[in-house]
Amino acid sequence: IDIISKYIELYLNFVQNGLPDHEYDEFYKWEVFQNFQEKWPTKLTTDNIVGSLKNGFVNKNNNLWKSGQYHPIDTLIFFAEQEPTLVIQALDALFDKSRKLEDRIITFQKVAEHLRKTLMPEKSNHYQDERAILLYLSLKYPSKYFLYKHHMYRDFLKKVQLTTFPKDKIEKVESFLDSANKIRKILTKNEAIKALNEKRENEYHLNDNFHLLTQDFIYCVSQFLEIDKEKNFETEKIQSINNSINMKAPLNQILYGPPGTGKSCLSAAVS
Repeated sequence: IDIISKYIELYLNFVQNGLPDHEYDEFYKWEVFQNFQEKWPTKLTTDNIVGSLKNGFVNKNNNLWKSGQYHPIDTLIFFAEQEPTLVIQALDALFDKSRKLEDRIITFQKVAEHLRKTLMPEKSNHYQDERAILLYLSLKYPSKYFLYKHHMYRDFLKKVQLTTFPKDKIEKVESFLDSANKIRKILTKNEAIKALNEKRENEYHLNDNFHLLTQDFIYCVSQFLEIDKEKNFETEKIQSINNSINMKAPLNQILYGPPGTGKSCLSAAVS
């Protein structure tokens, strides 16, 4: 909890002030969720599936699902254009919370692999991996799931040492969801975090019970924040004095002056 608390301080400062080499620019995630909640239909049909995918996942906010050679939404839209009924069945099954998450992930990926082999055998990837699946689930149920990236979770665990990083893909997802919920519970006890979350929810009309902010915290810790780089100011001053003083200080010296003038630092440096 102590290390998480330190990262919370760094996160709040990052959101407000940025870093010397990087400004905080993660607001688009809230825009993605707001847009999806507004555009996604109550019921998918063969008439609306393609339009729902295109309108729910707008290109201007595609950082979550399109980068380099990663194209899960474009591929899913292509599948829906060719086999709308099968894609609807796959999404409905994925969104069925009465089933185990592991079964839903495996089933969805089996359908995606079948469609890949049938509709684009020349391609080697359908892109419906765990990252894409958690994106769909998070958008559909923002107060239950979290956005997921393999390397994000791995790097986060290296920094906070919350638990070990599993090897199995499904176990990684389940471990991530469990860890994210633990982090969420810690975040909800911080007054500044609560105020920030309330501001985001009001601005983007999203009631997600801290889930997106928790993912944002995990992502920022994994990518940008370093406790080791936030060197203790007093230690730096002591080291600076040590480097500049090349003599042995005499004994029984009395230092005087107003607060903040370095009496303690000088005493520590020459002692």
